[in-house]
Amino acid sequence: MEEKDSYKILVVTDIHDDIEKIKILVDKVKDIKFDFVFCCGDAVSVPIDKNDDTEVTKEYILKLKNIFTELEKIGHIYWVPGNHEPGIYFTTNEEPTKDSENLHKKIKKLDDNFYIVGLGGSVPIMTGRKWKHNFVLFKELNLEKDFKYGGYPYNVTPNDFHKSDDLFIKDLNETVDIAKKEGGENIQILYLTHIGPLYTSTNTIVENGEVLYLGSKNFGEKFLKEDNGFIIVHGHSHTAEGYITMKSDRHIFNPGCCCEGHYGILDLKKDKNGKWGVGSCTVAYL
Repeated sequence: MEEKDSYKILVVTDIHDDIEKIKILVDKVKDIKFDFVFCCGDAVSVPIDKNDDTEVTKEYILKLKNIFTELEKIGHIYWVPGNHEPGIYFTTNEEPTKDSENLHKKIKKLDDNFYIVGLGGSVPIMTGRKWKHNFVLFKELNLEKDFKYGGYPYNVTPNDFHKSDDLFIKDLNETVDIAKKEGGENIQILYLTHIGPLYTSTNTIVENGEVLYLGSKNFGEKFLKEDNGFIIVHGHSHTAEGYITMKSDRHIFNPGCCCEGHYGILDLKKDKNGKWGVGSCTVAYL
């Protein structure tokens, strides 16, 4: 890959079969020069219990191909499958199109010490019960009991959030180890994932008056403690779009649901010391 000191990236997620929104998006940004596209999953809408049903997923594989064919007009696609993608994209190297690259449990080197670490899928969604204006985050959430929806493929039954989350972080840690083995212990990491850390504003939504928590508890703890990761780019929580800074050098970006007209533009910059960081991060609308 050509050596660069900046990247401009189009970020989309949670398209959910809406190819018309993608066509509008492609036309809107056609005059902007992007280096590549990130897709954070759920490009299609396979029913959560049918991901591994090959008869059901055939039509969604075709839909995914058509969506990515449109997105490729902008640039090469780095993507991870979401919990509504056909299960084949978690277990094989098959790609929807020739110019897309599935990074589930894989890495991509962008610079000497800069890697994308990818992980798709989701863990169970938990509920914080009814929303109240004076609601204090976390206090009413019991990760042992407050189950709302299952995840895929990280879903240990009967509805065990902790065991599901342990499988997720195991795969994430193993993928990070691949990057460190290649680039060294001091690499910088951009996480391209479908879910983000539990308990953050980009992973918490209100649905029909009920607070839902989407994300991995282990991921958040890892992200705050480690020295490698500097930004998480994720989707999954449709209406929790935004860009937050957890520490001066720890950022999280969720562009929001594309099927509702949201997308993102991420500018990454390398400073004179060779360290990568966020230049700008924009939640945009069609």
